[in-house]
Amino acid sequence: TALSTDAGIDFGRLWFDNGSLNYGKVYATGGWAGFMREIARVSVQGTLAAATDIVPPIVFPRAVNVSRVLVRVGTAPTGQSFVLDVHRMGTAATDLGTIFSGTKPTIAASAFFDDKDVDGGELDTTNLALSYGDYLKIDIDQVGSTVKGADLAVTVEAVLS
Repeated sequence: TALSTDAGIDFGRLWFDNGSLNYGKVYATGGWAGFMREIARVSVQGTLAAATDIVPPIVFPRAVNVSRVLVRVGTAPTGQSFVLDVHRMGTAATDLGTIFSGTKPTIAASAFFDDKDVDGGELDTTNLALSYGDYLKIDIDQVGSTVKGADLAVTVEAVLS
């Protein structure tokens, strides 16, 4: 749909793209911005241990781009930090690699929370697009040495692609 590019007229107006009426987009100076998000939340109760595939695969019902990962524990690790990793998996269970560009979500000893965000450059932008059928798997790399972290909650936020 053609719109005026006069920011004084169209800035912030809600428009629906004829090709995708299932979600809205906001027109702002410079183009369209999608605002529909998919959220996946998983949790593991009890004392944590380093392991792969700690929860069932996270599957989104449509193609998305991962935008944020938030990690919280109910019991803080001590002695060492808690480290989590998320891998993008292809439809044939092919590991396409971590979604993080550098430091994985790390909860410092005696702390409870960490988050990684695409806007902060903490997510690997080449590995965030999940096609229909792709999924995410969560691994715990480190749990703490004196007191192991416990009661994990992970939230993955994605934007429709």
